[in-house]
Amino acid sequence: MFSHAAIPVLSALGVQCCPVATAVLTGQTGYPCYHCTDLTAMLPDYIDAWGKNNAHFDAIYSGFLTGAKQISQMLDFIHTSGRTYVSSG
Repeated sequence: MFSHAAIPVLSALGVQCCPVATAVLTGQTGYPCYHCTDLTAMLPDYIDAWGKNNAHFDAIYSGFLTGAKQISQMLDFIHTSGRTYVSSG
């Protein structure tokens, strides 16, 4: 389950947090009923914009990943950025 608590902790350590929006959920996945809006189709646009802005990241914190395609996109981004991956899940 995704924990938003990590972002303030990382910020307090001097890390600028730029979350990767991967999905919008109506509630955590531990509930018997929830809805998930998958943002996989938007990830290439995010990554492209970061590249055009010459953004560099020391770590990547993705949170909830919706499936194999999204995992593949994130792994490609991690490999091309040459950075460390930090997951909340």
